[in-house]
Amino acid sequence: MKFKTTTIGGSVEILASKDYQSVPITVAAPGEGTIVKAGTPLTAAGVATTGSGAVGILLYDVDTAGNPNAAIVIAGIIYMVWFFINKGINVDLNTVNFIFLILGILFHKTPINYVKAIENACKGAAGIILQFPFYAGIMGIMTFKLAEGGTGESLAIVISDFFVQISTIRTYPLFSFLASGFLNFFIPSGGGQWTVQGSIMMPAGDAIGTNPAVTAMSVAWGDSWTNMIQPFWALPALGIAGLSARDIMGYCVITLIVSGIIVGGLFLLLGFIL
Repeated sequence: MKFKTTTIGGSVEILASKDYQSVPITVAAPGEGTIVKAGTPLTAAGVATTGSGAVGILLYDVDTAGNPNAAIVIAGIIYMVWFFINKGINVDLNTVNFIFLILGILFHKTPINYVKAIENACKGAAGIILQFPFYAGIMGIMTFKLAEGGTGESLAIVISDFFVQISTIRTYPLFSFLASGFLNFFIPSGGGQWTVQGSIMMPAGDAIGTNPAVTAMSVAWGDSWTNMIQPFWALPALGIAGLSARDIMGYCVITLIVSGIIVGGLFLLLGFIL
């Protein structure tokens, strides 16, 4: 039997398996509060009911107070206006992705609605489609050189310089490892991080007297180290397995702590040996 139905009050049928049909509906504001909870029977007009006249149940919580996505949409529109004024009508893949992202957020009214819509549309790739644009945005914030007309220091360079300034020839490999691990939270792309950090750490290590191979490996190991709690790399595998980041995070945190102590200790040792 593919699925079975359960009758509630003689009028509401609930599918007992995943073979349900998701139908968009406008949820009317209830008399008390602004949140309509998942599992609430609804009429065709979107009004909560105890069972009589219901056509289905709500799949997830809905906030009917307004459009919490409005601030995001307004910021996106302002940016696109600024972009086209200053860059001209330059429509590339990034611009198209951004426009569709903002439109999706606008039409789904709440963040959770947008997340659920993407999950329903493409379960295996939902995490990648939704999170990667925001990862790219965070990377842009970390690498953008705002000062001096775009020629100053980016936030990533400032962070790298801080670790360089507090280092000695003995501690430089360790601090390079820690700096790379910290920046990996904001620049999850290994190549992108090396472009930003490598240009700072390699010359600084050479000036301090650290072996260039040790400097390069400390940056690479730091980038890999905090991947344990940065789910960027795991999103494809999680989508295929039908898991979420929370299902593996406990194991990853333990691995992060243990490996951080071991690898950090080894880089500190290398500072005294080489």
